[in-house]
Amino acid sequence: QLPATILSREADRAGLGKSLLERALELGVDGHMLSIQYRMHPIIASFPSWRFYGGQLQTGVHPEDRATVEAGYDLGTMAFVHVSAPESVGRGHSKLNHAEAACVKHVIGTLRCARREVGVI
Repeated sequence: QLPATILSREADRAGLGKSLLERALELGVDGHMLSIQYRMHPIIASFPSWRFYGGQLQTGVHPEDRATVEAGYDLGTMAFVHVSAPESVGRGHSKLNHAEAACVKHVIGTLRCARREVGVI
């Protein structure tokens, strides 16, 4: 579970920088790791499984179960697209990259599937 985002020192001192799960575990609630995930593509899931769960996190989604994305490009079931363009600073600590957004819009515009079937990370 991702930690809370705390911008206030007072809130951090009050313990609000800890997630609900962290606080429950500290209070003695028994934790149970769910060992099979179904949301991520297996290639994406392999990193957190290795890095954070000692290889114990398995996937219930197999690459052959994923439909191939039909587009004007050969994307397969998943694609990483590098866009070499500078980021600019948005509000607060946010960063934005107009060139990346334009690239994503262009690639999604070429897909031959329902937009709800597309995930962008």
